[in-house]
Amino acid sequence: MLKTILQLCTSTTIAYTASDIFGPAGDHLGLRDRWEAYCASNGIKSIIGNYKDKRFNSLFQTCAEVFFHRDNFLEVIRTAPNPNQKILSVEADLQSETVNTMLRAFATVYVKITGLYGWLVTSGKSSYLELHSHVHSLENFLEECAEDPGILHKDNTWINAKIFLCPTLTNFKLNYQILCHLINVKCTITF
Repeated sequence: MLKTILQLCTSTTIAYTASDIFGPAGDHLGLRDRWEAYCASNGIKSIIGNYKDKRFNSLFQTCAEVFFHRDNFLEVIRTAPNPNQKILSVEADLQSETVNTMLRAFATVYVKITGLYGWLVTSGKSSYLELHSHVHSLENFLEECAEDPGILHKDNTWINAKIFLCPTLTNFKLNYQILCHLINVKCTITF
């Protein structure tokens, strides 16, 4: 039990520290500048955000973003001339198989549950009076997941896919599809 709690704390820490170093507010030894230059020269679209926001799913979303960029982050860290302890800690965490497994688990929850719910609530695509039906679907899906956690890796979802037929969702669609592919979860929504 204690080991599991420590692993969860490590996942939270790596999400926070990696986004602190590479995210929009990252200024430690110029790694944000190095990160942007690395992305530009390699044709990579950076999806790392700022963990400091207080949204309910920021932990899940940031873990997904860190998991997505982990190999690239390691390459950029290796170019730092004098990495401080925070950077060295992020490097060690990104090389840990256990930490990467936890990041992948949080990323799966983001892709299958919290990211979709967060989008649904903030997008305006569902009226307030219709929201209860989606929440009820989510409740049923979570009950199924409690009985069989493997359901998260199957071709299913709790949200009606028709709600995603909206041309203004380009960034969400792209990031959602990339993350599904990366963590080997079927992209259950066709955009």
